[in-house]
Amino acid sequence: MVSFSFIPADDLKRKYNVYGNFYNVEHEGSCKKYRNDLHIIDKECFDQHGLSQPIELLAIMMNPGESTPLFSNYRIPLFTREKVIMRKHCLDPIPAKPDRTQYQVMRMMNGLEIKHSRVINISDIRDTQSGSFAVDLESEISDLHSIFSESREQELTNIYSSLADDAFVFLAWGRDIIDCEPFKLLAEKCISTLPQDKVVLGIAGEDYLKFKHPLQRGRGGTPRSWLQEAENCLNEYFTNNQG
Repeated sequence: MVSFSFIPADDLKRKYNVYGNFYNVEHEGSCKKYRNDLHIIDKECFDQHGLSQPIELLAIMMNPGESTPLFSNYRIPLFTREKVIMRKHCLDPIPAKPDRTQYQVMRMMNGLEIKHSRVINISDIRDTQSGSFAVDLESEISDLHSIFSESREQELTNIYSSLADDAFVFLAWGRDIIDCEPFKLLAEKCISTLPQDKVVLGIAGEDYLKFKHPLQRGRGGTPRSWLQEAENCLNEYFTNNQG
């Protein structure tokens, strides 16, 4: 049985490091902010192995929100869409500031006693407001902003290949965002690509594509209640699959 404690953020920052890959994309005179990858790793594990240890937990979320590079003077590289298709944006991760969503993943890691997790998103677009994010998706002319785009298949394959043999995938991109048709289509692509040899879990909603987000707002959702539901989800799986 696992137990997820609501550990304070300051204690979590002392235990885990966060590394992300941030990039910007230019298109028709505008510049959009993106992040395509994020690692959360126990500091002692990182000191011994860097980021080379296999991934024990892959969390799939909605989009990057408050996470930013740790150092404010870091110059985020700018790419064209063509360069993204060529995977030029897949650089070595840099130190990043954790956000409240990532603290929830850390609490799961602590309860599960795992050392290395990875977070990817249905969309790479960095936006802290789900409402404006949904509007932005409606105006996108392609799905290149998503790692689940067919144009980025190799990038996704590389991430799946980094998973440990006993790793599991936890879906947590939210419920209301599924009402946004472009997001729904990408979520369906995500489901269709999930590795068949890995356990896939999530706090399911009333629709098969709706999985509660760690910071679910409204309808009784709180970070603490999400953590409790995630704990129940894991324990139910372990109970039903003992031996």
